[in-house]
Amino acid sequence: MGGMVFLDQYTIMIGYMRQITRNPLLISLIPASLVIGFNVSGLLTVHIVQKIHNKHLFIVITGFFQRLMILFLVFFTISLGHFTPLVSGLISALIYFLFSGIGGISVPAWLDLLSRTVPSGRRSRVVAIRNAIGAGTGIVFPVLIAYILRTFAFPGNYRILFIIAFVFLMISWMAFIFINDHDAPAVNETSNSRFSAFIKSLPAEDPNFLRFLISRVIFSFCIITMTFHTVYFFSKNEGIDDTIVASFALALNISKIAGGLFLGYIGDRKGNVSVYKIGILMIIPTNLLMIYSPSIPAVYIVFILFGMTIAADLNTTQSFLGEFGNRNNRIFYTTMGSSVAGIFTGFLPIAAGALLKFRIIEFNTLFIFCAVLALICYIYVSKSLRDPSRIS
Repeated sequence: MGGMVFLDQYTIMIGYMRQITRNPLLISLIPASLVIGFNVSGLLTVHIVQKIHNKHLFIVITGFFQRLMILFLVFFTISLGHFTPLVSGLISALIYFLFSGIGGISVPAWLDLLSRTVPSGRRSRVVAIRNAIGAGTGIVFPVLIAYILRTFAFPGNYRILFIIAFVFLMISWMAFIFINDHDAPAVNETSNSRFSAFIKSLPAEDPNFLRFLISRVIFSFCIITMTFHTVYFFSKNEGIDDTIVASFALALNISKIAGGLFLGYIGDRKGNVSVYKIGILMIIPTNLLMIYSPSIPAVYIVFILFGMTIAADLNTTQSFLGEFGNRNNRIFYTTMGSSVAGIFTGFLPIAAGALLKFRIIEFNTLFIFCAVLALICYIYVSKSLRDPSRIS
């Protein structure tokens, strides 16, 4: 996971795109490509993944091809000068989309493996420790990132970052190969396990999960501004060196580690709904700070709070979702829960980028909208959602 620090969609990749274009619509394609690719592919292939017997091997194969996309991005940076900013931005976003999409195909299998192998009472802490280890390897990297960005000229500096990301991601892939997983029996595709039948039965069979999905859709609107924090900061501080994105990434990773460990403990003791609510609540001061003062100290605080929201969201998708359903249909629950919000999260920044590009709305209007919506989402979750593991 440490390799993803060099590909972070909210700091490093935003900085890369800003070197190509200052168009907020094109820049928004980077986080949108990651989220859409990651979530839509899992949603479209879950019925196939459900029937695969050796899910471990499936994750290994898709993981290899996913990492090859980073090599394509490396080679593309060599030829950046031959394309217009529009074409360069679109191709970069496409490669990032393919990287995310191939990875997203294996998400249902990975979440199923996690829910099968980790007991419910310890799942939040195990997820938190795993994510903390991954983010922890990224604490030292921002120093290296800042040095590379400052020492080498564009696009060579970002090319080096992408090569380092590829190396670390390949190391994590090779480590995963040696995991000894007992094959999960494939579920036969019966009328009860078909994805369409599962969706139709939700309102009557599991209204709590339906409320969870509604809350995730609202949440996806709340985090639109995450794409534009860095963009807005640079628009208000034109003279700032782009290498500052490395220190933003450092603040983000430290917060993800500390917040993840804290929230993992809260999740196992107080329930995953409590963690979910904390993550939603952090969105409010994040946006208010950007309105009040997009200065360097304020933006550091923004990324610290943002890291808490990400840590809570990781707990929601990797631990909370494992509480829904049973062995036969859990893969459908995890896919729906992680993908539905992701689809909105991917497309909404593009829509917001278009509105900002054509000056239909201003950044501050967007920040206020998301802060108010986060408050509404918090109230809705508090009043309607229950933790499945705590329902008697």
